[in-house]
Amino acid sequence: MIRHAPSIGLGLGLSLRGSGVGVQGLLDLYPGAAAAYSLRALSTGWLAGDVVEVRRSSDSTTQGFTANQITSGAMLDFVNNSSWTSAENSTSDPYTTFTGASLSGFTATLSTGVAFGGFGGVSGVSGQTVSVSFDVVINSGSPSLALRTSKSVIANRSNFVTLTESGSYTVDLTATDAFGFIGFSEGDAGSDYTISNFEVTAVSGEDGFVSTWYDQSGNGNDATQITTTSQPKIVSAGSLVTGGLDFDGVDDRLEGTSAISSTDIAIISVCKSSDNTVGGIVSMLDAFDDGQEVLFAVDEFRYQLQDSDLVVSGANTNESLLFANYDGTNQSLSINGSLNTQLASKTVSVSTTHRIGGRGAAGYLNGTIAEVIIYNSDQSASRVGIETNINDAYSIY
Repeated sequence: MIRHAPSIGLGLGLSLRGSGVGVQGLLDLYPGAAAAYSLRALSTGWLAGDVVEVRRSSDSTTQGFTANQITSGAMLDFVNNSSWTSAENSTSDPYTTFTGASLSGFTATLSTGVAFGGFGGVSGVSGQTVSVSFDVVINSGSPSLALRTSKSVIANRSNFVTLTESGSYTVDLTATDAFGFIGFSEGDAGSDYTISNFEVTAVSGEDGFVSTWYDQSGNGNDATQITTTSQPKIVSAGSLVTGGLDFDGVDDRLEGTSAISSTDIAIISVCKSSDNTVGGIVSMLDAFDDGQEVLFAVDEFRYQLQDSDLVVSGANTNESLLFANYDGTNQSLSINGSLNTQLASKTVSVSTTHRIGGRGAAGYLNGTIAEVIIYNSDQSASRVGIETNINDAYSIY
């Protein structure tokens, strides 16, 4: 499809529940968290702070975003767009001359045969659409535009658009196979044309992955993942994930920057399991008793302190607010505002970095997490207030 028109944008307007704060946020009302992660701003002091760093799939560029930029659609615009590299002549079928190469264009001539050149840096798979805008001055010839395999393979990977007139264009190229190059080809002897003001305006169906979930507690205990294949999604096929960060149940997880040390602990999370199999929401090694875990899992509602297992049976396939607490004597588990059970426990001593979304080989979460807050202190007295604040934001129960 080709249109003589100004460049286009995506114009996606999406919202995320609980993205803003009122006069006071959760951490304003209940300070002292050891680590706090959310896609909403948890305090008035974090309204301008980034809540996540997102890596887009098209070119692996990363950028930080505030809660407001997620709800406004700015993050989606970033994910569904792309950078591109400076124009290059083909290494297999080059033009006779290829001059003025830059991010915005080039001038090409062809004396004989077939040639192509264009822009790299944008890759994708069948079904995706790459939208571009540019100006062209055609002195002779009729250059054609298509997605290509690479700068060394001329094979078409999209619809094929032939330019016969000078002018300003916006073009949608829909991929028919995997691609890695946006190529202008020419087969007319004596051709001479110039591309200028080139821009990739949109790439449809892109994914966005969270490389850093920023700690809003003020302790700088950011949860990170440098292995790209283990990063949870926040945008899937061009749309915002429902429910927060999507963990794939295979190897996705985020790890805290520094250890949390405590004998008392509270872990609060808004989460959902997609298949109700074993998977850690939050886990930390317990140094007190031979590497046992403080485990907040989702195969059942479970809070494990050392070798004591506090379990409330039932599927966790609906979005739920879980509140697990240990006061030095008793462990308790609250689900959706209801204190279900309490159990005496041995002494626990946590002194390790935490993992969100996965325990390692023992199990990864297949589901979503919207919020995780960890206190290295007993929060039983604040439980109802914290739960009310979170439920007001997410309307879970």
